Amino acid sequence: MMAFLSEEQLAAAIKEQSFIKHTDTTLINEDMLRQDLIKIRDSKISLDLEEHEEGIQCAASVILNHRNEPIAALSITAPKFRVDDARFQHFQALVKDACKKVSIRMGAMASN
Repeated sequence: MMAFLSEEQLAAAIKEQSFIKHTDTTLINEDMLRQDLIKIRDSKISLDLEEHEEGIQCAASVILNHRNEPIAALSITAPKFRVDDARFQHFQALVKDACKKVSIRMGAMASN
């Protein structure tokens, strides 16, 4: 949801982050987080590829309201040993599509 906040809201949210390193892929500073948020804004999908816990991957997308503000998110979490890359990509598409449909029903302007 952070990727879709206004710059003022985002700056406040970033100030609240602790940037504790959990794994070798954890985002550990503001620059890394901001780069990731740019990718999320463009792709409409947020990935946690073992950033918080080794062997666990997550995909999330945002639900927007009629003002295109983030109001909720939907995510899926799967252990890597149970879900191969192709299936995980399929799950990402399902999450993204579900959020887009709910956002449109909430009055958000349709986009990619």
